[in-house]
Amino acid sequence: MKSKNGRTKRKGATRRPLDTIEIARSPTSTTVKTLSEREDEVLAGEQAALGRAEAADLREKAADLREKILRTREEAELGVRTSEEQLREANERLVVATVKAQTMTEAAEKAAKQMSHMAEHDFLTGLPNRSLLADRLAQSIALAQRRGKKLALMYLDLDNFKHINDSL
Repeated sequence: MKSKNGRTKRKGATRRPLDTIEIARSPTSTTVKTLSEREDEVLAGEQAALGRAEAADLREKAADLREKILRTREEAELGVRTSEEQLREANERLVVATVKAQTMTEAAEKAAKQMSHMAEHDFLTGLPNRSLLADRLAQSIALAQRRGKKLALMYLDLDNFKHINDSL
């Protein structure tokens, strides 16, 4: 069949020019179309992969931040425990020092009493000596004067007592 412009017309042909129909149906055009579609799909896949990678990076940063916060909290708790332990140790040291100080004070008081007793009593007999006699006599005289009473003193001298005292 011949058309008006002198070309032969194929059966089932449309009025479009032949080269556009052939381009649309040619294997290279479908390949080009498929390649562009594939490129779009690949680009979309790459963008999705980049989005997933960015999301993974954000999740990793968030996990690192949570881990850092947990470490900070643990260190703070350890710091509190350390402070509590330090306070406990200091308290124990204070208790020990207080007990030692009390023991030393008691020992010093005992030594002072012992020295006072030794200063006022005879070493061999344990009887009061002259210094204690003088002190007690002064106290008794003062008490008698305040109350308006009289005071008596008895003095005994034993013969040869020095000889007995020296021998024993």
